[in-house]
Amino acid sequence: MNKIFIVLVFMILLSTYSGAYDNITTHRKITEEAVKWSQLDTIVKNNLSYSSGYKEVISGQQIIKWLSDGSYLEDVPKCRASNHFHNPLLSWDQSYMTDMHGLPSVYCSDWNPRYSAITWATGYLAPPPDGAKASFSSSLTYGPNNWDKAREYYYKSFTLSNKIDRDIFFTWSLTALGQVMHLLQDMAVPAHTRNDFSSHLMNGYMQPFEYYVQNHPDFVTGLMPVAPGFDNTKLTDYWNANNYNGSNPSTFTDIGLAEFSNANYFSDYTIPNNGTTTEHIFPYPYLSSLNISGATYQICPQQIAPGIMQKYVSRKINGQSCPSPNAADAIDHFAAIGLFFGYPDTKAVSYVWLDDNVHNTYAKELLPRAVGYSAALLDYFFRGKVSITPVSENGDQYIIYNSGKEGMAGTFSLYYDDASDNRIPVATWPDMSILASNHSNTLTFTVPTNPTPKEKDRYILVFRGKMGNEEGVVAGRVVKWWREEWDKDLRSNHPWLYSDVELNNTAPYGQIKNVVVGGRLVKDNITGLGQGNKNNNLVRGPFYEAPVDAPYPNSALPSYCTNPAPGHRYCIDSACETCYSENYGREFPIPVNQNTWLSLKIDSMAKSVPASCPDGSESAYQGVVLGLSVGPTNTTHYDVQLNFTLPGNETRLFANKNYIVPQGNDYSANIYELLSPVVEHLEPISIYSIEAVQWIRCGALNTVSQQHMEVNYIRVMDR
Repeated sequence: MNKIFIVLVFMILLSTYSGAYDNITTHRKITEEAVKWSQLDTIVKNNLSYSSGYKEVISGQQIIKWLSDGSYLEDVPKCRASNHFHNPLLSWDQSYMTDMHGLPSVYCSDWNPRYSAITWATGYLAPPPDGAKASFSSSLTYGPNNWDKAREYYYKSFTLSNKIDRDIFFTWSLTALGQVMHLLQDMAVPAHTRNDFSSHLMNGYMQPFEYYVQNHPDFVTGLMPVAPGFDNTKLTDYWNANNYNGSNPSTFTDIGLAEFSNANYFSDYTIPNNGTTTEHIFPYPYLSSLNISGATYQICPQQIAPGIMQKYVSRKINGQSCPSPNAADAIDHFAAIGLFFGYPDTKAVSYVWLDDNVHNTYAKELLPRAVGYSAALLDYFFRGKVSITPVSENGDQYIIYNSGKEGMAGTFSLYYDDASDNRIPVATWPDMSILASNHSNTLTFTVPTNPTPKEKDRYILVFRGKMGNEEGVVAGRVVKWWREEWDKDLRSNHPWLYSDVELNNTAPYGQIKNVVVGGRLVKDNITGLGQGNKNNNLVRGPFYEAPVDAPYPNSALPSYCTNPAPGHRYCIDSACETCYSENYGREFPIPVNQNTWLSLKIDSMAKSVPASCPDGSESAYQGVVLGLSVGPTNTTHYDVQLNFTLPGNETRLFANKNYIVPQGNDYSANIYELLSPVVEHLEPISIYSIEAVQWIRCGALNTVSQQHMEVNYIRVMDR
């Protein structure tokens, strides 16, 4: 009989075999549930600027589907599954599957040498960071699409020039990551951690536990995940944290998924006292050949038909005794005892097996870890938190933040996109280290002008190097700044609307002054004879009113709305709200996420105003006001005003919250945290207006009332 004939026969037999959890249904469901329980949605929105999160369509399909496809492809072709086993009690270079014999061995002979699942997924032959790495086949068919490749593809998705290429490599990274998640999920199948390929040849080449899960998909979609609880996490910990040595079984979350399933569950050919072979003997779970009943186990009967009892090995959970034989749901179905064996329960049990009641118990305990550990692994891949922000008064110096819990050491690079979405390098800082939750020294770069950036102040920051225990980490962030440093003039950076530039009108309108002096906005508001006056400069979102061109339609402008710059009217008084600049509102709304910060500096404030108006209300206010839209506009929605001022200027009639800032010093705060005392965080959150305002509501009757304010800068940035 030649090999070709053997292969043809086995291909027919293998046509229904699908590796571990079946890749068509179960692995896809576990992966998709893991995505939903992970932080990926927030990460993709905040770091990559994909507003739809994991539902963002890249190269034709959603991010979550690319990951799901990867979890499917890891079982294609079928023989890839020969590298999906890991025995946590052996050294990793020996922990691969060894019980494939006969036809399967011949059919998969091209897949030698075999590797442990932990090696196939991560490359490591021993625990990192000192463990050696395997050398794999470079073939796309016979080599792994593993963690290292996912990292490499992810790096190219940030740095390649062409956008189509970047998108392709991002999808490749997601696919590879989905394949790695599959390799972790297989560790929640006891047969894959107990060297039990043989059980995959049962039931028409379908492993019984996996077959049961395949036919009960609701177990995956309705569960509560169990996440790992490692200290000083290493990549390989998710599979094997080296905390189980064969004598200390545990159900804690500080062990790898392979350790958990190996120590706590049986597979069909690894049940003690069932004539198990040497390669299928494991120290735990332990069943005495003389007496199952004891401190750990008991035998509980269940009535399966009138007059017929099925006995089960049950764990003594919290010291509980066996429930009533009719209370099937209350029985711990850990292993089934053959109907003709094990009477009475104080004698030897010579045959134990795993029926669907047992599979049900195992699934409810193993699947939550499959999902929870997969979600944690996904978060581990994307855990790098970097950003770059301007820090100097005129915005020409920058620092890079490492907001993560691990130090970073490697190369940081900055890019921007031109109008054709070509990605162009701006600066590179090699061999730079930033401690956890810290920032770099001050950095500089030349702001790019040629080719013209697609968006002003939008950059892509990329890190590659060591982070924590892992080499070759890639982290990236799309950063977008809104900043006004008044380093040019009143309107060159943003299309501000001013009450006017400088007017010296007679009563009742008083005097208004807005000028740039020494890189600061200087504002004066003066009135007399008991009159009020408002001096405002404002940028607002376009939903207030669409921009129109001057001149003011159908009537002459009021004298206080006249602009000294012909052809450019920037008015905000009620009488001239329609003479906006043509660019007004186009940079709004500004999205706000959990990492969005406000940074501002108010150099001085002064005032000479009455203590209060005749009706007892506030007489004057000056400060910087942030207008935010919170929540979807079609359901629960809030318009919130946060006001920032110096001591003595706190009152504000229409304020939701007043914040006092230090005079002449930078004030920086997370906008999410600023909102917390005011309103619940309902997505989406955006900034619809920024204004620097002075308002004298009622002046003194017999003397001049006046306000003075100097604003150095206002910035909205992601950190």
